[in-house]
Amino acid sequence: MGQEIWVVAEQNHADMTDLTKELLGVAKTAAQRDGIKVCAVLAGYKTEGLEKSLASYGAERVYIADHKELEHYNAKACVDTISELAKKHRPLFIICGMTFNGKDLSARLAARLKTHLFSACAALKPTDNNRFEVTGLVYNGLAMSSRIVGIDETAILGFLPKIRGLESPDDARDAELIKIETILPGDRYPRHIETVAADFREIDLTESDFVMSCGHGMCNKNSFHLIWQLAEILGATVGGSRPTVDKGWLPAERMIGMTGKTVSPELYLAFGISGAVQHIMGIKDSKYIVAINKDAQAPIMQIADLAVMGDVLEVLPALIEKIKAFALSKTRLIESEASEAI
Repeated sequence: MGQEIWVVAEQNHADMTDLTKELLGVAKTAAQRDGIKVCAVLAGYKTEGLEKSLASYGAERVYIADHKELEHYNAKACVDTISELAKKHRPLFIICGMTFNGKDLSARLAARLKTHLFSACAALKPTDNNRFEVTGLVYNGLAMSSRIVGIDETAILGFLPKIRGLESPDDARDAELIKIETILPGDRYPRHIETVAADFREIDLTESDFVMSCGHGMCNKNSFHLIWQLAEILGATVGGSRPTVDKGWLPAERMIGMTGKTVSPELYLAFGISGAVQHIMGIKDSKYIVAINKDAQAPIMQIADLAVMGDVLEVLPALIEKIKAFALSKTRLIESEASEAI
């Protein structure tokens, strides 16, 4: 079948995740040489028609294992199924997204196939002499490192989310569909029993689409109950600037910036943060930034999509009350419409 670069696809109900679509773009960039095909490997449930979505983002061949046991991530079934397929076809690379499931699967595949795992990858491109350059983040994101990789054996690559962005889909594209057998584990292996909603306070900052962040302008730790109250109402993840961590207001894993976490949410809400360059670098990939600060000249106010000048300890309570009132009015409207329908 020729040389292949695989993307392990992750299903999001009736569509593929944005990260899967993004990684197909990564594979397309790498597969510039003649004879290399971009392939997607999907282990899921109720996958009918998903090959069209995968094809529209660049997959030329789609391997699908469809089984009820794969409705939720089943580590043993996925690694058994994909590793056996890899032994047969020997792809150049198996690209996984650095999601919770992707991190788990990539490590298991590397161990099963006895091959290299490169994590925190940001780019993959061909070089001379049938080699490829893999670029990734090192030192907690403070630097980039590049390695030249041969094609003697399959390598596993773990790619960070939102590192490239989505390309526009081409619905005219078609992909070859190959259905593969699901290798199921025995009864002694774990199975999915139930899904428990994540506690918004524990969601990793890099995984969240809505991040609220606070800084020295919160004045003291006792003011944090307002942040947590608003976060609970909105379902946001909470982080902070270096001063909040240095003062012990937040744990170190909640620090945002060059020496903390780099975030790229759909919405970043900053309360009382001036915006040192290290912090700005950690939030620059956010889609929308809203900043509340008393200082109109604060750096974060200059880059914000919406800047609100005011004392956060006055703005926060007012914002909480407004959101509560809005939510109550929406609830009453829904109840009224339901009553009229009856």
